[in-house]
Amino acid sequence: MRFKKNEENPLFAISPARCFETLFTLRTLKGKITARSCMLKDQLGVEEGEGLIYGALDEKGLLFHIAADLSHEGDGVEIFLDTRPGTSAIIGRFCHRFVFDGDFREETPFRTPEESHPLCDPKLLKWEGNGDGVTLHLPKEAICGFRSGLFGFALRLRTKGKVQHLGVSAREGGFENHPAQWAQLGIE
Repeated sequence: MRFKKNEENPLFAISPARCFETLFTLRTLKGKITARSCMLKDQLGVEEGEGLIYGALDEKGLLFHIAADLSHEGDGVEIFLDTRPGTSAIIGRFCHRFVFDGDFREETPFRTPEESHPLCDPKLLKWEGNGDGVTLHLPKEAICGFRSGLFGFALRLRTKGKVQHLGVSAREGGFENHPAQWAQLGIE
């Protein structure tokens, strides 16, 4: 059986080239974080949505609002950032993995001590839960190498036993260790 590109064969839809083309832009927050202009959508078109994901920038740092039920055991959000200029195939000193699972902290794995940075103080990371989800605030001081421009970005949402990714396909196994597979996040 022959497949037509991007039609019958879903593997064409998740090629690494598509990930590199994916760009999310965060703009300065003017109003509510849940405004339509702040919504971050799956541009790869292969993820089923379990929640709505919003992102914005304020004077202190990055804001993400996850509109999903996070009340079950194992539910949570992971935010992956690579603040190096350009892309790299390895986790290095400008990569971050922030985890929210009722607690908000940085859990960045590093290959060697020379490539690492001190993990941010969990007291810097703020979160606020309400009836429709959780708002996570990542201050600039918590993000080594933070600047305006582009950097790598991926997000994983776990809710009710299901997983949703943003910025990378769930089918891209082990993406956590390969920032070159992540989407780009633009900071204005």
